[in-house]
Amino acid sequence: MSHRACVALLTRAIDAAAQDLDELFAFTAQRLSDKEAGIFMAQRIMLEDGELYDAVAERMRQAPRPVDALWLAVIASLAQEYQGIEDTYLRERYIDIYDVGLRVWRHLNNQPDSVVTPCHTPMVIVANILLPSETVQLDPAWIKGIYFTDCGRNSHAAILATALGLSINRVIRRYCVTERKSPSMTTAVRSVEPKT
Repeated sequence: MSHRACVALLTRAIDAAAQDLDELFAFTAQRLSDKEAGIFMAQRIMLEDGELYDAVAERMRQAPRPVDALWLAVIASLAQEYQGIEDTYLRERYIDIYDVGLRVWRHLNNQPDSVVTPCHTPMVIVANILLPSETVQLDPAWIKGIYFTDCGRNSHAAILATALGLSINRVIRRYCVTERKSPSMTTAVRSVEPKT
């Protein structure tokens, strides 16, 4: 694929991702509030900033590779930078970098949007992370809590889950430490023993 074609493909994918984020903003504003919807406006601003696009364009000039691979490399690098930030609130934004990055990558590869499979029985989610765009679509009627291993209460996924009324917990090493209680659930600190 020519350099021009790669640039056009990336531009279309970014534009489509921005449209998705507009739809997520409207969905979240209707479901929760403009405050929570602002998470997706902030993600859109990341795309409009041009920093990600410029980094990919520079890498395309340096070493021609498939645009989707270059995009993922830029996303991974930026997310890693965020993970190194001392401020815990800002550090948690690395998940938003992945959310935006994977959204564009899916458009580059004509892949469907990432969603948590709907369930029709009460369940608890145990995950390293959830993307904000996945979290806002969870159904509190069936999801009774979330246990995170790699993101904290300042992550946008945790903020959205809390706004949905979900119990947010953090698994630390061998222990589960409850950071927020849901009024409808009884929670306690329990030892989580690894399987041997």
